[in-house]
Amino acid sequence: MLLLSLLNIYMRFFEFSNIRPTKPLTAQQARINALKAHVKSAQAQLKSERKRQQIQQAQQRIYTLQKPNT
Repeated sequence: MLLLSLLNIYMRFFEFSNIRPTKPLTAQQARINALKAHVKSAQAQLKSERKRQQIQQAQQRIYTLQKPNT
């Protein structure tokens, strides 16, 4: 374990020499990136909401089946 941590501390030049600095995004590029991120977030929220509704419906079915008939 100590050997792995020592190897991770000391990087060789070729390991980080090919990292290029990135230019700042233009306003149009930033807007597109923000819209893409918003789409992914909205898709995840929609998926979780559908899952929540399915669970709620299943719980309601279980409740109605377990309720004694009077």
